[in-house]
This record gives sequence, structure tokens and C-alpha cells, in this order.
Amino acid sequence: MLLLETDLKAALALAEQAQATLPEPPEIADTLEAALLALHEPARTLPVLERAAAVDSANPSLAYHLAAALAATGRASAPSVC
Repeated sequence: MLLLETDLKAALALAEQAQATLPEPPEIADTLEAALLALHEPARTLPVLERAAAVDSANPSLAYHLAAALAATGRASAPSVC
């Protein structure tokens, strides 16, 4: 998250590496989505956030960021998970 302020591309690379190594923790997905949104790539953000929200549906930060990504892509809602 600290790299987001100074080097977006390095932040993205590090977040992608972290998620490849540890795909489950929602906190890593949240960091990756922050980098993707900062680089104006909301379409790449949605799958990351949808997976993280499925794991931790009670996390208000993930819910907020998912809503922001949906709004940035023009989608009204995430697909329901059954």
C-alpha cells in the first residue's frame, strides 16, 4: 500500500506477486485492487474483489471497494454466488 503513493507499477507488481503466492487472504486482494484502481483498470479489479468478497463477505472495506469497482465499470451489482 505504501508504494501506491510513489510507484504504482511497482506496487502492482508486488501485489500481483503476493496474490500469486498467497491467493486466499482478502487483505492481499484488497491491496491488489487498490493498485489496479489507481492505474484505472477497474475491469481487472472486479474478479479479484469478487473472489475476496466471497471469502470475507463481512469485510466492509472489501464491500466498499467492490462497489467502487462496479461503479467504475458501469455494472450495478456483482453476480450472485450460489
